[in-house]
Amino acid sequence: MLIAEPLGVVGAPNETLRILERTFADIDLTGGAITFVTESQGQRANARYGAVIEAAGKTYVIVEAFGGQFGPGGVEGLQALARWAQSSGIQTYRESILSTYDFNRVLREPDEGEIQQLIVSANPSDVNIYLG
Repeated sequence: MLIAEPLGVVGAPNETLRILERTFADIDLTGGAITFVTESQGQRANARYGAVIEAAGKTYVIVEAFGGQFGPGGVEGLQALARWAQSSGIQTYRESILSTYDFNRVLREPDEGEIQQLIVSANPSDVNIYLG
């Protein structure tokens, strides 16, 4: 598994989305997968989200830039991330809930083994729950 350096700016959903759009402009994401990563179960409105994208033989980690923890812009950013994933051809959606300690560490300093475990243990998800 080849893992790229984490993408995005913590707590900055719009800037992170622009980074994703630039990074993936020439990469075919059709058939790829996204795992929404959070530390908060059952509290979507106040959660922080990052993500892991698997596409074109590479794994990309997106720092925590989305979700209600970052205010209305964070909620809108999470919705925009989900719409972007759909429009980019990503077909598999999952969610993984980590402890706060693991959440901070894994998204900022990803380790190949931990990312593999995160993906394997993630639950299938419906993209519509992120669209508000």
